[in-house]
Parts: sequence; structure tokens; C-alpha cells
Amino acid sequence: KGYAYQGKAPLLSTDAAISGASGNTNYYVSFGYLDTDGIAPSSRNTRYTFRTNLNTQVKDWLKMGINVGLSYADYETSVQGWYQESVDGMVYGQAPYNAPYEIIYNEDGTMTLGEELLQFPFANDMYNPYHYYENNKSVKNDVSLSANSFFEIAPTEGLIIKAAQAM
Repeated sequence: KGYAYQGKAPLLSTDAAISGASGNTNYYVSFGYLDTDGIAPSSRNTRYTFRTNLNTQVKDWLKMGINVGLSYADYETSVQGWYQESVDGMVYGQAPYNAPYEIIYNEDGTMTLGEELLQFPFANDMYNPYHYYENNKSVKNDVSLSANSFFEIAPTEGLIIKAAQAM
């Protein structure tokens, strides 16, 4: 397990929010931060989130509001695609049959480990997991925005007409 995965993955998560009301208006604003290392080699995630809600009673017959959410994520993963490139495929499928270092057989019958190998000598599609993950990182980021608003009109008592828009 130590060959393929880390034993621990530190995580830091922080959230802060403010809410309140003033007159006919109420509000909510929040911010979040997440930073974590993954247990797989070369894996991590950092995410920032922001959210705000604002609702107000403009007139006795008109209420309106808006909700907006924004997030940014920056993450890295070592899994590139097929099983043979995954942590399980690389380590559990290949390590029992291949050494990550060149094995040098000395004249006296002893073995010495040589240079770290990128690719195993007897298998064209098998790579040294340590070397592979250190040099084939997949770093990505993602921005997400969501927003919706609404209007409520009450032309007469007991009748409310609501229009909602979202993006």
C-alpha cells in the first residue's frame, strides 16, 4: 500500500458566512476554501467558493431576489486514462513483475540497483509508476458560475405571480 498510496491526505477546509436583514431586505454572503492532498501519487485539490443571496420587498405587491454562486477549482490527478495508467494498474498489475530500477547482476552474484527506469525493459506498455506519475501529471482547473433571480407580484390578495430565471 505504501508503494502506491500515501497513508495520509491532509485536508484544510474553511467556511465563513455573514447574514442579516435591514428594513425590507435580507442578505447572505459566504466564502469557502478547501485544500487537500490526495492519497494517490500526484493528486491534490484546491477549491474556492463564493455565494450570495439577496432578497428584498420593494413594494407591498413586489418582491425580488437574486442568488449567485461562483467557484474555482484547481486540481491535479495522476490517473490519465486506461487501467494500465491508473495507480492500481501500474502498481498492483505491474510492480510484482517489474522493478522500478535497472537491476545489475554483479560478477560475484550480488545485485545492484542502477538508474530509475522510465519504461520496464521487457514490456512495451508498462512504465515505472514513480517516474510515470511524477512526469505525467494532469493539472486542470474549473470555473463555475450559477445565478438565479425571481420576481413575485401580488396584484390582489391571495394571488401571487412568480417569475424565476436561472443561468
